[in-house]
Amino acid sequence: MEIVDIYDENCLRTGKTMQRNKRIQSGEYILVVHILLENKQGKFLIQKRSRNKKVFPGLWEITGGSVKSGEESKDAVKRETFEEVGIKLEDNELELIGRLRRNKSFVDVYHASADFTKDDCILQKEEVDDIKLISKDEMLNMIRGAGHRDEKYKRMIEEYLLKK
Repeated sequence: MEIVDIYDENCLRTGKTMQRNKRIQSGEYILVVHILLENKQGKFLIQKRSRNKKVFPGLWEITGGSVKSGEESKDAVKRETFEEVGIKLEDNELELIGRLRRNKSFVDVYHASADFTKDDCILQKEEVDDIKLISKDEMLNMIRGAGHRDEKYKRMIEEYLLKK
């Protein structure tokens, strides 16, 4: 079981930790990361969440996960990307798009442009059932139609993609 740090309303570590997926107290937050992973051909990688996941099983989504205790978000997004889809990222390939505070978590959203194809990907079967590469317009449509995401999240990603 993964151990995660607990953060306050300013996204500062409180010194407390907990097991991931345990109930969090009011006024406490965890930190998660998401990544818009783009290849050199301008295609974005999305993954189909495993049908065995408790949250959003079978949903097409961008790569992401929880920041482990003691880990920085940039390191977490590199780890999650490698674990889930087998793509190794370097610090200089990452750009922080922004941070949002949600009900019980903060989410750091990154963009990375890396040299990979679908054939380079190695899927973590516990997390990912499938992947595909989609265009920027398809990514925009997916984000806009994501009923499980709040408007601030969708707007932040949409504004970023439209500037690209």
